[in-house]
Amino acid sequence: MYHSYLEKLSDVILTLSELCISRSSGTFYLSTATGESAFLQLCQGEIIKAEYQDIKGAAALSCIKEIKCARYFFTHEKVSVNCDSSRKCEYPNTQTILKYLN
Repeated sequence: MYHSYLEKLSDVILTLSELCISRSSGTFYLSTATGESAFLQLCQGEIIKAEYQDIKGAAALSCIKEIKCARYFFTHEKVSVNCDSSRKCEYPNTQTILKYLN
């Protein structure tokens, strides 16, 4: 899935939500008009990792929330980590993250 033009963050998060609902696994990339980048990694529909530029973890979510518009693409892939153990220590649940970003 590739979206080549800029969309409002709320529309980008809607697409991310749909991937979560469909229990997708892979990486959801965002790129702003100014070249800033971020990604969220999904494992069976759960957000297990977030990065914004060089900022990792829950702190990256605050930076992603500040993005106004972004291009995005998603690569389906098998994530090579245990979903439950990798996300529980650092992130709130996926629904909380999606509400926060929207």
